[in-house]
Amino acid sequence: MVIDKRTYRNPNRRIFLCLGFLLLAAFLGSGAAFATGGARIAFALLAGLVAALGLRTLFLRLVATGSGLRVHGLLGNRTYAWSEMERIELGNDPVNSMNPLQVFHQQWIPVAHLTSGRMLKLTEITSYTMRKSARDTTLAARVARELELARAAAR
Repeated sequence: MVIDKRTYRNPNRRIFLCLGFLLLAAFLGSGAAFATGGARIAFALLAGLVAALGLRTLFLRLVATGSGLRVHGLLGNRTYAWSEMERIELGNDPVNSMNPLQVFHQQWIPVAHLTSGRMLKLTEITSYTMRKSARDTTLAARVARELELARAAAR
């Protein structure tokens, strides 16, 4: 069975992360404006690096092809062959308890279990819910199901 190329993105999360990084970069840039000497250079370099990370978040995605899964992450890209994966399922990561809003208590992400025994958290697609009962209606659940079907069909 031939699998069409399919791209998965989480647009709201990408924009939120980008804005957060750019806000931090602006804060560091303003620190550079008030600093002197080596501190000015350090703040400017940090602001530039954080801004670059912010722009990179706009390109976070998963791409499923007939040969495997390409993960476009924050710090680089990596391709995994379907044969390297035993299964893909929906995983649960607890949200940081230091979250001041305490609105979302459940974080759902697709997780690929690799044949090497490692677990690969596909955090490029993350969904948040207040109730565990809503987990199967999330974007992360849909992506995990589709990726598992693609993996199984490729074998």
